[in-house]
This record gives sequence, C-alpha cells and structure tokens, in this order.
Amino acid sequence: MSFKRHFAGIDASTVTTTRMSAAEFRQLQQAPQSEITQTPTKTQKKRKSKAGGCVTDSLWHSKFTKELSRLHKTPDLISKDKEYFYQVKFLEVVSINNPSLEKLTNASPNGGRRVGAEGFRMVAAGLCKGFPDLQFCVPRLHYHGLFIEMKKMVEDYRSLNAALKEVSYDQHQCRLALLEQGYLAVVAYGFTEALEVFNAYISNGELPDHIINRWHAYDIENLAKRT
Repeated sequence: MSFKRHFAGIDASTVTTTRMSAAEFRQLQQAPQSEITQTPTKTQKKRKSKAGGCVTDSLWHSKFTKELSRLHKTPDLISKDKEYFYQVKFLEVVSINNPSLEKLTNASPNGGRRVGAEGFRMVAAGLCKGFPDLQFCVPRLHYHGLFIEMKKMVEDYRSLNAALKEVSYDQHQCRLALLEQGYLAVVAYGFTEALEVFNAYISNGELPDHIINRWHAYDIENLAKRT
C-alpha cells in the first residue's frame, strides 16, 4: 500500500498527537468524520471563552482558593500578615461570584517591602507610594471605578485609634486624589468591610456610611502616619 493511499480519507486537522498506536490509527481510519473529536489541550482547557479578543480563565478563583488552603495549613503565616490573608480571602469570594471581572481587577504591589535596586526600579517604573491595594475598573453609581486599601480588622489593633493611625499620610493623599477624580476610594478594615463595600458598589446599591464617611472628622494632616 502506498503512503498516499494509506492516509487517504483522514483529515490531518483531526490528528492531535504525533504519536499513536496502530490500534488508534485503525480506529481513526474507520471512524466517520462526524464522530472524530479532538482531545482538548491544556491551553484549551484553561481558556474557555473569548470576548472581544480577551481570553478568560474560568478558574480565576482557584489561585485564591489554593493560597488560602496553604495559609490555613500554616496558621503562623496568617498571624504574620493578616492584611494579606484578608485580601486573598476577599478576592476568592469576588472571583467566585463575579468571574467576568477577572481582567478588570488588579492588585498594587505597594504592600511588599523592596529595597536597593529592586525598589529603585519599581519607583522609576511608576510605582506610586500609598496607592490602594485593589483596583476594580468597573463604573458603578456615579463613580468611574472602585479602589480599596486593605487593613487588618479593627479588632486586630490595640484600639480604634491605633487602627485609624495605621493608614499612612500617603495612602490618605492617594484616596483623596482618587475621590476628586470621580473614583470611589475607601479603606476597608478586614474581609467583611471590603466585601460590604464591594457588594454594594457592584450591585449599584447603597454604600455603607460607616465606611465611606469614616474620615470626615479625622485630622489627617496631624494624625496620619508618615512613612
């Protein structure tokens, strides 16, 4: 049998691997064209949908779930950086309930401490001191987008005063500048507050006054921490 005749009737686009057994090849020859299915590759499994040229990963939430699992196995990691824990926990809920926001959500790397050459490179590249931890580029209510600065729960501090002083002067300045430009920028103490603000915002609901107006009577110039 000639090479050409041997492969006659087989559509090369249906062959998904360069190696197959003789039995698999015979099955491919015998199967009607309509019954031939391709085994999805890893990339195809991860990338489920396309909208406007933007590929969406249907397992966005899995990265947060995996990290929470790791943290819970080593409680010391949680106690050492509760802000990080609350942020990951918050993002897991957001990603599960709002998967369409994957490409509209971003976290600022301001939280990590970087010194020397790395710190210089990031500042030179445009890193803004005090910029909020989380950004949601979705317009709601009369705002252009939502920015959240994550802090530990109030109960994690010695007192309410200590919790308020934990917000630096630079963070306040960024928050106020964003508000002036038509964005909603808030400080959230813990997972619950962050979720309360986010849910109200994303559903065009009523924003929680006790979080939004927390700083109205606070003397930022004299009380905010300088770093």
